[in-house]
Amino acid sequence: MDSWGCRLRFCVHGGYTLSVLRFGAKDSTVTALTASESTVKPKRAPRPRVNFQPIEAARHPEARLTIGTYCAFYGKSPSTAFREIREGKLEVVRHGTRCTRIVAASAAKLNSAEASQ
Repeated sequence: MDSWGCRLRFCVHGGYTLSVLRFGAKDSTVTALTASESTVKPKRAPRPRVNFQPIEAARHPEARLTIGTYCAFYGKSPSTAFREIREGKLEVVRHGTRCTRIVAASAAKLNSAEASQ
C-alpha cells in the first residue's frame, strides 16, 4: 500500500514550493505527483507622499516649515531650498540628521528681498 505526503519548502525568491509525494511501499520509491507551484508575494504599491503640514503654516512667523511646505508656498524646487540653506540665506532648525525645518520668518524675509530686486 502506498502512502502520501506533502513537502513545503521555502524558496529563495520570497515564495514557497509545495510538492505532493507518493511513497511506494514495495520498492521504496518517491514519486512527485504534481508539478511544483511557487507563490510569490506581490509587490506592494508605494505609498503616495503626503504633505502633512498645512500650507497656512507659512503665514505664522514662528512656524517651522518642512522643505516641501517651503517649496510649495514660495514656488521653489527642493534643490534651490537646500542651496539657500547651504549659503546661509535661510535660518534653519535641525532635529537630527534627517529632519530640517526652515524658520518661516527668515523665509518671508528672504523672499520679500528677492521680490523687491
